[in-house]
Amino acid sequence: MRWGKIVLLFQAVVTLILGIVFFSQVLVLDMAKVSELRTQVQDINLSNESSPEYIDLKARYTGAAYILLFVSLMELIIITKFLT
Repeated sequence: MRWGKIVLLFQAVVTLILGIVFFSQVLVLDMAKVSELRTQVQDINLSNESSPEYIDLKARYTGAAYILLFVSLMELIIITKFLT
């Protein structure tokens, strides 16, 4: 069970680091005053007549940052309860 706790702690720390990286990217976009960052997505299997879909990457990065930070903090709280 000791190795399981170490693996869970490692996973929580890596998740926290990824959340911080995503959050820093959102802050960089805010400092650059980028209000919207969109990219075009189109399925290659569909015909060329279909209209392309646009995805707002800034909104996705913001959501990913907050979710990863929240999940990692909850994991760390749970793991510290297991260790005590």
